[in-house]
Amino acid sequence: MDILSQMQRYIPQTPTQAKAKAILLAAWQKDGEKLLSRQAEAAHFTASALILNPTMDKMLMVHHNIYQSWAWTGGHCDGETRPLQTAMREAREETGIR
Repeated sequence: MDILSQMQRYIPQTPTQAKAKAILLAAWQKDGEKLLSRQAEAAHFTASALILNPTMDKMLMVHHNIYQSWAWTGGHCDGETRPLQTAMREAREETGIR
């Protein structure tokens, strides 16, 4: 399923989520697939991965050198139309996990 279909099918659980959905759909209407790259002026899509241990009580974090902080893995879609693929690519790049 493409990202636009996912956004359209998403059912917000709160007014804040409903507002975010409307904003994202309006941005898509204006900029389309440019949102999947860094070309869109106002916003662009990113994807993150939460890497958990088998018992799901610990999460792998990586140190972000630019911001000098710890974070979960993730990054810009850079043209990828499937956020899951972006999240997996970033997890591999930032951790070396296969």
